[in-house]
Amino acid sequence: MSVEPLGVRTVPLSKYLSDYDTDYDSEGNPYPGGLAILRHKGFQEIASQDNLKKLGQFAVQLFGYPYDKDEIAKIAARIAVSHLPFTPDAKKRILKRDREFICSEYVWESYHSLGVDIPHDGRGFISPANFAQDPDFQLKYVLQEKN
Repeated sequence: MSVEPLGVRTVPLSKYLSDYDTDYDSEGNPYPGGLAILRHKGFQEIASQDNLKKLGQFAVQLFGYPYDKDEIAKIAARIAVSHLPFTPDAKKRILKRDREFICSEYVWESYHSLGVDIPHDGRGFISPANFAQDPDFQLKYVLQEKN
């Protein structure tokens, strides 16, 4: 995951269900919603021992990279501009790669390290919806706090 102000880090999934707080003063509140766990349909073929090692090493190497706090504003601007009539090329933007991440960019980069292409909507960013809409990904689980 990638969160402000800590950047890319690893967090147990159980933390989302019991104590989701992004700062150091946790109040024990769960993530306000469900968590969808998706798996790429070709994961079995992709997940050789060498590829899993490569994926793990790549993902860990990004630990500590900063959260891209400006990306959220840029995404909102790209969405707004793409709806304007005078921007016919607004849907042809490439995904700009840098070393600051929101969560979906971190996952995209990790899969990309194995040569797996995850299409985005062409406005220059990748969102969780892009994974959910990709027919190559299957919903495996939805995790939610028990009431």
